[in-house]
Amino acid sequence: MFIINFAFPMLLLMSRDAKRHAGVLTFVGMVVLFGHWVDVYIMIMGGSMGENASIGFMEIGLLLAILGLFIKVILTNLTKAPLTVQNHPYLDESIHHEI
Repeated sequence: MFIINFAFPMLLLMSRDAKRHAGVLTFVGMVVLFGHWVDVYIMIMGGSMGENASIGFMEIGLLLAILGLFIKVILTNLTKAPLTVQNHPYLDESIHHEI
């Protein structure tokens, strides 16, 4: 768990360029979320099921259902409100800002 949740993301995000690319950040975030899910699953199922604990269709199906519901709620709420502020005095300057 140390490798998935800490070492792998730290090594990937050490460079400044990696932190500026949305694809790299998305990939690292998905790996960390997957690692956290596996960590919690092992803690819970290891104590309650013992050696009979395994990842089956029920666990994968529930993970996909919760992920789909989360994406649906986020995308539904994002379409209801504008993502840019209205009537801000420095909006035009911020749009054309370069790093």
